[in-house]
Amino acid sequence: MHQRPTPLLLVTLHDNRFSLGALTVAVGKIVTWANDGPNLHTISALDGTFDSGALRPGERWAHSFNNAGEFRYICSQHALSGMSETISVR
Repeated sequence: MHQRPTPLLLVTLHDNRFSLGALTVAVGKIVTWANDGPNLHTISALDGTFDSGALRPGERWAHSFNNAGEFRYICSQHALSGMSETISVR
């Protein structure tokens, strides 16, 4: 049986902010981040479960959330500027 692809959930990074606030997603959801700003950014889980490495302007990175839980993440370059968010996976 053919499975339908999961719709894209896109978070943009611009002006040292994530475009969406706290998210709640289903287990198995893929979240994509797109760097639409002029600075380097990362998507780095505080618990170490995922890390995008440095994303240059125009680059994207995706992560599949295959386990339930609460995942707090930051941009390691701009965390002191408040660039942090949470994804709840249920």
